[in-house]
Amino acid sequence: MSAKVAGRASLHDMREVLDVLADESMRMSVRRILVDLRQVQEEFEFADHVVISTHAAVNLAHLEKIASVVAAGRKRGTSEEAARQRGVALRTFTSEIDAVEWLEQW
Repeated sequence: MSAKVAGRASLHDMREVLDVLADESMRMSVRRILVDLRQVQEEFEFADHVVISTHAAVNLAHLEKIASVVAAGRKRGTSEEAARQRGVALRTFTSEIDAVEWLEQW
């Protein structure tokens, strides 16, 4: 499953996106997801990234792997660390090709 997210984003918006992804991935019985965030415009602080990451880790814990793709220069590692602490396999990439390759690995 893949999703592309675009536009100006607030913390509330990101939580809603994650809720929809959780619902749809369960409904479709998918195990892996690619989320393209390259077109998202945000000005989140470190604490906001922690909140978003925690929400993702909790709501998407049913997935085997989650790959997010962000614009070059936007990768911080916060999401990966928060997910890892909760036992969720989430990785952030700046290349869609690399993200897909990782998702396809067993």
